[in-house]
Amino acid sequence: QGAEAKQVGRTPKEMDYIKSQEQAMYAICSTFGVDPRLIGAQEFSGRAARQEAERAYWIHTVIPEVQMWTEYMTVYYKQFWPDIRVSYDLANIEALQDEFSGKAAAGRTLFDMGVPLEEINRRLELDLNLDDVPGASEPYGITLSRKSDSRKSDSRIILWRRKDGERRIWEKRFAESFAKGLKKDLDVLADVVQNGESVTNYEDTIRQAWEERLSVSHTVLGKFFGEKKYDELVSKAKNLKPGQRKNFDATARVMADFIRQVSRAKAGYIASTTILRVRNLAAEAVEKGLALSEVAQRIRDQAEVWTEPLERSRAMRIARTEAGAGINHANYAARQQAITEFNWKIDKEWLETPDTRTRDGSTGEADHTSSGVGGERVPNDQPYSNGLMYPGDPSGPAEEVIECRCSETEHVNTEGETV
Repeated sequence: QGAEAKQVGRTPKEMDYIKSQEQAMYAICSTFGVDPRLIGAQEFSGRAARQEAERAYWIHTVIPEVQMWTEYMTVYYKQFWPDIRVSYDLANIEALQDEFSGKAAAGRTLFDMGVPLEEINRRLELDLNLDDVPGASEPYGITLSRKSDSRKSDSRIILWRRKDGERRIWEKRFAESFAKGLKKDLDVLADVVQNGESVTNYEDTIRQAWEERLSVSHTVLGKFFGEKKYDELVSKAKNLKPGQRKNFDATARVMADFIRQVSRAKAGYIASTTILRVRNLAAEAVEKGLALSEVAQRIRDQAEVWTEPLERSRAMRIARTEAGAGINHANYAARQQAITEFNWKIDKEWLETPDTRTRDGSTGEADHTSSGVGGERVPNDQPYSNGLMYPGDPSGPAEEVIECRCSETEHVNTEGETV
C-alpha cells in the first residue's frame, strides 16, 4: 500500500515515433547523398566506419557536384576570359589521402605495363601537370613483354573509356531532364483523354516542347565539347604568337544547322511515338470497358515504364543517342574549324565500344580491328566506310545510331601551318 507505479520503458507509440524519425533521417540522407554514419547513426559506430563514410561522401557526392559546377563555370566565364579554365584542388582533403595513395599505386602498375603517362593522368584523374615531361604521350617503362598491336589496342580502349566517362556525365543529366519531359507529356495527354478529347490534336504541342528541349541541350553540349576540343587542338599550333587567340565558333553554320535539323527531326519522332503509344493504351482500355478516369490513370502509369529505372529507360535511350551525336558532332566541327584556320591536315579515327554491347557494324573480332569501322582512319571531312561522318551521325540508319557509344580520336599533321 502506498507504492507508486512508474513507467521504465517506452510506450509502443513512442517506439513508432522514434522509428519514423529514423526512416525520415535515412530518406533525407539518401536525397542529399549523405551517409547516415556522418550524422551519428548509432548502428554504424566506430572510427573506421566514419572514415569510410567521409571518403565515400567526397567521392560519390561532393566531387561529382564540384566537377559539374567547374564545367558550367568554365563554359560561362570563357565568354569573358577565353583562356580561363576553372579547376579544383583536392590535395588537402584528409579523407581522400588514402584514395590518392591507391591511385598512385595503380598509376605505377599502369606505367610498368607501358601505358603513357598522359593516359594514366587522365584515367586516374591525378591532375598532374605533364606539359614539361618529355615523352608523356608515349608508352614506355614497359616491364611486360607484349605485342605492339596489343599495346595499341589497350591504349585505344583506355582513351575510349575516358571519353565514355565524360559522355555518361552528360547523358545522365539529359536523361533526368528528358524523364521529366516524358512525364509532363503523359500528364497532359491523360487530362486530354479524361476530357474526351483526341490526343492527336496535341501532337504538335508535344513536338514543339521537345524541339525546344533538344535545341537547348545540343546548344550547351556543342558549346562545351566544341570549345574543349578546339582548345586541345590549338595547343598544338606552332606559329601562334603570344597573346594571339582563336576561339571555337559555337554559332557557326555547321553547328546551327545541326542543332536545328536534329532537334526538329528527333522532336517529331519522339512526339509521334508518344502519341501512338497513348492511343494504343486508350484503345486497349476502352475495349475493356474502363471509365475515362481509369484510362487516364493507365496513361499516367506509362511514365514509370518510360523513366524507371533511369539507366534502362526510354529517357536514357533518348539521352544516350543525343549525347553521343552531339559530342561527336561538336568534335567534328572543332576539327574542321582548325583545318580551315591553320591549314592543317587532320584524320579522324573511329573508337569502337570495347564490350559485348557493341553493334556488329561498329566492331570486329576480339582485337576490335579485324572488321567493321573500329580503328578506321579517314580525313575529317570524309565519311567512314559505314557512311557516317562520326559515331551517332543522325543521317545514318537507326541501327547504326540509336544508343551508339562509340567515339573518335584524331591525328593532326601541322605541316604547312598558317595562322
